[in-house]
Amino acid sequence: MAGSSSADARIACTWSTAMDCVNTSLSKRLAAATSLLESSDPWSSLASCSMHTRNSHVRSMLSTCSEVLQGGDVGAVAVWFFLTASAFMSLHQSSSNTSCDTSAVLRILRKVGPYMTLLPVALGTSWLVLSQQEVDMMLEALETCVYGREYIWEGLLRAFNQTSNLGNGHMVALGHLLSLLLARDSVLIYPNDFQVFVDILVRETTDLDMDDPRRSTLATVLRWGVLSPLYERGGRYRSIELAIVVAQWKEALEKGHGGSIDRTPALSDLQECSTWKALRDAQLALLQQT
Repeated sequence: MAGSSSADARIACTWSTAMDCVNTSLSKRLAAATSLLESSDPWSSLASCSMHTRNSHVRSMLSTCSEVLQGGDVGAVAVWFFLTASAFMSLHQSSSNTSCDTSAVLRILRKVGPYMTLLPVALGTSWLVLSQQEVDMMLEALETCVYGREYIWEGLLRAFNQTSNLGNGHMVALGHLLSLLLARDSVLIYPNDFQVFVDILVRETTDLDMDDPRRSTLATVLRWGVLSPLYERGGRYRSIELAIVVAQWKEALEKGHGGSIDRTPALSDLQECSTWKALRDAQLALLQQT
């Protein structure tokens, strides 16, 4: 018990160091961030903080995000955005109420372009967008990046290509941003990159186990991908493979629910029901396009 209390105190102290933007140098904050990322569970300490402390930590995270982007050190950017992405995921999963300043997030999103091919930045950006209600403002900030705009979708695709290596939490945030951009027919998505997106989608939906929780996010992304005008403009790339994937996946869900998954599902089945509906929409779109 004493050892556990001592470890918790050390982690809390490390959080304080990492989040002290006033009295602690960037190098020391980065060292503290690295220490937290190497700890077995630094997130419980964050979630158990008072709301005032959590909000203060979030403000400090955003401030340092801007600082490392301004500094241009790729290693520093990767470390801090990995911490930020992991912290936001933890807060999201623990349903901890936090306040995230919209103006600060917008400043960050306008600067991330050149670094989006770094996995931590793609994930951190996804979590920042998920944290906000003013979605259109967030997407416009990305679409009007002065530098590195061409790397934003590429970076998200690189992250998407790591689906089998990402936890479900990060997939939720990443899939949310991908779906928003697809639904928007965003200028960030180039035709050739869209075909790469479809390739990844076919592979991941084929390879993941049917009971993998990440499939729920994949179904939503697939739905918006097929419904996107980009899909039609791209000549319905790999439509046959997609139709087979959707049909087999939808059939597997239906078999597991006696063929009535869309009828008043139990609470425990809501996620599968949502997945089934996304697949139904995708299937209908694919049939209408043939």
